[in-house]
Amino acid sequence: MLDEDQVYRIDHFLGKQATQEMHGLRFGNGMFSGIWNRERVRAVQIDVPEDLDIDARTEFYDATGALRDMLVTHLFQVAAEVAMEPPVDLSAKGLQDARDAGIAAFRPLDPAETVFGQFDGYRDIEGIAPDSTTDTFVAARLWIDTDRRRDVPFLLRTGKQMARSAHRVSLLLRAPDDGPYIDEPNDNVLSFSLSGSGAISLTIGVKKPGVGWSSLTRRSSSRSTMSKEPSHWLRTCA
Repeated sequence: MLDEDQVYRIDHFLGKQATQEMHGLRFGNGMFSGIWNRERVRAVQIDVPEDLDIDARTEFYDATGALRDMLVTHLFQVAAEVAMEPPVDLSAKGLQDARDAGIAAFRPLDPAETVFGQFDGYRDIEGIAPDSTTDTFVAARLWIDTDRRRDVPFLLRTGKQMARSAHRVSLLLRAPDDGPYIDEPNDNVLSFSLSGSGAISLTIGVKKPGVGWSSLTRRSSSRSTMSKEPSHWLRTCA
């Protein structure tokens, strides 16, 4: 038998290079570490829509559903990655301890803030009971009771047979506290794609071209988080 310290446990979503790059961005850059808190972030969205079906694992899925298959496993782990306090170090134990402390601060999900759905045709799949109520889609609002995250909703959404697949974490930033643009719509978003090689995108407000300063327009910039050069973890996408 193996001792516990000889076993490395990890959710496969956390093993993604793109997921781990969030640590590099947050802890290695003051411009981002300074906004990773409730004073600057108004909401966090974690979206994992999947266009695949469940034909290959019908029995398992009908007994499990989207909530238990995805939300309280993979999405909770990613939420803990975003919400955790700075770890003592970036070792496996340091990261695990920080994630565990974050998860310990999760409030139980409120049924009034959780929505379930089932895609059309699910009950027509061979092996699925005609009266099955298994959820193939779930959306929930998660609250995390730490000083850094209190009152910031984490919106977790996942489902099967969606229009397209994606793995994305988005930080929705607050509007400026004062200044001439406080009445403008605020769409500042820092977003991480965890799919494939991963990407980071930032949506900001910039002055509209032309005379005057009265209004803003939105601009987005995207960068890959993977590079052939190990010393450069951010490069411009083609």
